[in-house]
Amino acid sequence: MPIQKGKVEVKGDPLRLVRVYAGLGEIAKAEIEMNKIEKPKSPLEKSEFHFALAKIWQAKDKPQKATKAYKKAVAANPLSHFGTI
Repeated sequence: MPIQKGKVEVKGDPLRLVRVYAGLGEIAKAEIEMNKIEKPKSPLEKSEFHFALAKIWQAKDKPQKATKAYKKAVAANPLSHFGTI
């Protein structure tokens, strides 16, 4: 199925929307959605937050900042699936 233009709607997981926009190269939209997200509190929330942030940095072709964010994702929750990246 080809990617279609239009509004992207993701229910229940705002960080997923950030990752989708970043993956599509819609960096401005990803950043807008990222700025709407409350400061993460739990290790899982912090891990997911930094993973999404890494996706934005990766889309912006900033590999050093992306790597730093990926490392923060793993450090926040070492037992998460991010520990395998």
